[in-house]
Amino acid sequence: MTHLGINSLIFLCYLAYGISSIQGPFYAGSGCFHRRKVIYGSSPDDMTKSDNISNEDLQKIFGKSIELRESAARILSESNSKIENRSSPSSCIEAAIHVASCSYEYGTSWGIQVGWLYGSTSEDILTGLGIHGRGWKSAITSSDMFAFLGCAPTTYPSTLKQQKRWGSGTIEILFTDKNPLLLTIKANLWFRQALAYLWLCLWPAHSVPGICYASLPAYCIITGSHFFPKVNERPFLIFMGIFVIYNLYVFWEFRRIGLSLRMWWNLQRIVRVNTMTAWLYGFISVIPKLMGLSKTTFEVTQKEYKSHDLEKDNERGVPIGTLKCLLAHQTLANLGFIYAAYWSIRSV
Repeated sequence: MTHLGINSLIFLCYLAYGISSIQGPFYAGSGCFHRRKVIYGSSPDDMTKSDNISNEDLQKIFGKSIELRESAARILSESNSKIENRSSPSSCIEAAIHVASCSYEYGTSWGIQVGWLYGSTSEDILTGLGIHGRGWKSAITSSDMFAFLGCAPTTYPSTLKQQKRWGSGTIEILFTDKNPLLLTIKANLWFRQALAYLWLCLWPAHSVPGICYASLPAYCIITGSHFFPKVNERPFLIFMGIFVIYNLYVFWEFRRIGLSLRMWWNLQRIVRVNTMTAWLYGFISVIPKLMGLSKTTFEVTQKEYKSHDLEKDNERGVPIGTLKCLLAHQTLANLGFIYAAYWSIRSV
């Protein structure tokens, strides 16, 4: 595992357990599987019987595939009866290809009520929010090895692109009918679970105060002011104590799940860069979308395993073009720090 996938591991080991006592952990794409009844849009209070589901309603929801409609009716009615084998295996494969085609969902409830929900580039969070909003609870299991895991990006440009997509997607959720507070009022989402979702959806907005905070050292050096107590003042011990205790505790959490000091340090650096680059652009990109000036586009993140040929991996290099826009603010901040250092040396 590369250090770029540490956040997912921390989520599984700590955050997921922290919210499991409410309505359960978020659906974040990896490490999860769903019951078909849940994916088909039902709620825990539904008492659906197979006789009450008309063929016309099934076709409006699930499409024209007879095999899929029969399977969905059996799942929704919680019937243990098997579907009659009226076709050969080859025809079943043809039906599967038909259902998997891009045009099959037109005129159906796929993406609106059934399956993964559309409307955000963070479709996993939006889908999980809709499931919890219907009253379902998710559960976490503790096993020696994590299952159903995805792949983390292997290059930092891919990580920035993924973080930007997640940032814009989570902010978009707040402006849809799946807003956590609206689901608390109109649906069955618990209030404490809604607060957890609000924390998740608002994390890209941390980039604004994060940039201001990161700019304070350079500003204080140039202006000769300070925003923390001086070293010879007693209140300085309070800030230093909080800083040391917090970082020691976080490092202990890393060591508890088998991560090294290097991984902890790499994550501290990555979070600082992500805050000033990908999170900021993800937050800003939502504004023209809400104004109707642009449309939501899904940016595919490159995820691949490293080959055993290190020479080929090194020759591949880093696609600098991907970083031009994302790293502009980080470069400007670095220039500000260099100027502040030059100013302090000149003042001495």
